[in-house]
Amino acid sequence: MENRILYTLQNYILTLIFCMAIFIPFSISFLNVDKEISSIEKRPLAKRPTLPSNINDIKNFPTSFNSYYADHFGLRDWLAYYYKLIKYNLGDSPSKDVIIGKDGWLFLGSIQKGYQKYSDPIGDARNINLYTQQELQQFAAYINNLSAWMHAQGLEYIFIIAPNKHTIYFEQLPDYITKANKYSATDQLINYLKKHTEVPIVDVRASLIQAKQKHILYYKTDTHWNEYAGNIAQYKIIQTIEKLFPERIHAELFKLHDKARGGGDLGNFIGIYNFSELSSHPIFNKSCTPQKYPADAEGGTTHSYTCDNQSLKAVIFRDSFFKALKPYFSRKFKHSTYIWKKLNYPDLVNYIALDQPDIIIEEWVERTLPYVPPVINEFNYPLNKKLFKQSKQYIFANEWKKLSYQQHLALTEKKHDAIQLTATDNDPIINFVALPLEPGSEYIVHIVMTSSIRSTLQLFYSDANTKNPAFSEEKSLRYQIIQGKNDIYLHLSDVNIGKYLRLDPITKAGHISFKTIEIKKIN
Repeated sequence: MENRILYTLQNYILTLIFCMAIFIPFSISFLNVDKEISSIEKRPLAKRPTLPSNINDIKNFPTSFNSYYADHFGLRDWLAYYYKLIKYNLGDSPSKDVIIGKDGWLFLGSIQKGYQKYSDPIGDARNINLYTQQELQQFAAYINNLSAWMHAQGLEYIFIIAPNKHTIYFEQLPDYITKANKYSATDQLINYLKKHTEVPIVDVRASLIQAKQKHILYYKTDTHWNEYAGNIAQYKIIQTIEKLFPERIHAELFKLHDKARGGGDLGNFIGIYNFSELSSHPIFNKSCTPQKYPADAEGGTTHSYTCDNQSLKAVIFRDSFFKALKPYFSRKFKHSTYIWKKLNYPDLVNYIALDQPDIIIEEWVERTLPYVPPVINEFNYPLNKKLFKQSKQYIFANEWKKLSYQQHLALTEKKHDAIQLTATDNDPIINFVALPLEPGSEYIVHIVMTSSIRSTLQLFYSDANTKNPAFSEEKSLRYQIIQGKNDIYLHLSDVNIGKYLRLDPITKAGHISFKTIEIKKIN
């Protein structure tokens, strides 16, 4: 009898628990106010569908309502959080973008086949993502041209690679992640640039690997290095700058003190927010208090600091890793501007004019590699001019009769030594007759022009394998032109270059005149 009563009671309890599991979340979902963003998953939630008003709405309503209810049922965030917490404690990452390492270390990336998000930092750690020899040559040419352009402006330039967390703490990755090659893309690039360029390259990997015996240098639950690493990195960078500007800047290491902080971006990725770590803060006893402009600038917004008792001015192109360096640099430079972009010509020219810096600093996080910057023709001016002057093989020399004007472009005056044109609308076009351009050969195009507006010049070249002179963005060169006189040298180099050229001198309405359009073949 007792067994029967216990059996019946057990069934009632199970039934009650089952009903509660179904109806409590159901009831809560109707009592709660709908959220727009999930606090756990950090994504937009489906909105409540409106009642159907036609046959098409009736067909779609069940799917829409199912998506809405799946995102808003009661206790969803609570259940999702503890689901993720259980997975994490079992060593199974709740995020496809995070790998759980040893001793509580989290790492960005995945070993899934074909994974390419965040530039595949695990592939970087395994030394899989490498440069080709041609890419290294292109990078060195870019750096050399950039450096020559900088020196022509009276500027110094240094290049910094901030190591991935995986590089400094590879031993904290799971044992199943192993090296596929002995060298990395960073090894390739630094070694090649040091042999084939004279640009100062700052490599802080060895210093960080040595220093990690005394301090943790990267946050366990974040992708970034901390201020201890920042202190070491800034010391190495300032040492490099000190060689370029003796007596105008001095490298020094600072003392730091620790404070508690919460988890970082990787903790957010896996949806667990109760992590606690130490955060280091440098102590600046004998320093200015840098003034920030604009004072309310946040995140990636371009901003500057001034420190009146210093001497040098710097413009810094950077990413998120420079955040740990900023407290040091803002006190080491009289004026420092921080631009969260890769170096580019329009911003560079703009901030050179605004700030009149002494040095341009460019910093990339290691996972950017193997990346080759696009050719910036403005930086190639000194070399292209030299190559043009050395050549005697003219292909085209101010032969105005061999040009035709199309699409919103009219010839307003023609002289022996110049032509004047008016563009009445966007994208005016100048076409050349067929020229004796040979596949595999290289050419310099020299243009002297005056423009009534700031704009972009674009020179297109055809493909020798295509019968019709079709033009594409991939086979073109761009050049930023200023209002007034422009002296331009463009390097044409393509193994399949065809016989036809098209010149788009400006992108919108305006007046232009050409004093020179010359093309020479170079060896």
